[in-house]
Amino acid sequence: MPITDKDLYGPRGPSPDDIDQDFLGDCYLVATLSAVALRHPLLLKNLIRYDRISQRFVVGLYDVKGKKRHVQVTQLELEDNMIRNGGSKMDNTMQRKIVWPAVFETAYAKLYDSKPLDGLDQGYVKISGGGWPKDAMMAVTGSPGTEMKFQLIPRITRQQSINLLGSRVARALVRHRTITLWSVPEFDGRSQIQKKNNAPFPQDGLVDNHVYTVMSMTRSASLNWTIRLRNPWGTNMAVGEGKDIKSAYISVDLDTLVNTGGLQSFRVSAY
Repeated sequence: MPITDKDLYGPRGPSPDDIDQDFLGDCYLVATLSAVALRHPLLLKNLIRYDRISQRFVVGLYDVKGKKRHVQVTQLELEDNMIRNGGSKMDNTMQRKIVWPAVFETAYAKLYDSKPLDGLDQGYVKISGGGWPKDAMMAVTGSPGTEMKFQLIPRITRQQSINLLGSRVARALVRHRTITLWSVPEFDGRSQIQKKNNAPFPQDGLVDNHVYTVMSMTRSASLNWTIRLRNPWGTNMAVGEGKDIKSAYISVDLDTLVNTGGLQSFRVSAY
């Protein structure tokens, strides 16, 4: 039986939890899909069309220049995505249900494949070699959005600068913006004495060089900002930074991310 539009979504429609990144190194894409599913699920649904005659899906994606492309995804190409252990749960459950992440991921690989007639190997190599959150945001929303990074603001303290960043991200979430977070390796801020005494290397608990979906940003009674993130892996095990948990969700302090150097930037959608 072919996969059809009836297999695209669960009863709630697109959900962040539909993403389960496995072998493909395209966290920047699947974390963005998860973030859009959280804030604008109808946008995702409007980008996929199923043609019952050809039994193909047609996906409206934007290239890096902002030009909309209508990419056809065949049944064989979806099977290929499952074999490659792509970003849906289809390959984990072996059930052809809630396949929209596989449809998008396949279309994105096909968009960057130079010879789709001989398979999508080149496309998957391209998108799995790491990419930019801005390109993923462009592909799905038609705009690269804006980057929010930590920077020291003149005439206010470092802590006030951190709080200002937290406030900006929180306001964007209130406005239903789609947001991802890009984490990078922490820098070694230990003193020579600390190094000599084998003090632990500063860690923030996040995978390095990875992109997460930002679920929420809240401020505690102590006025520190806490970010709730979803790891597109579907778990936070095997991270190796002292906070391994089975859940896909993890909460981290913005202060810690900034002060360890583990925060590269937030990517915020235009709407």
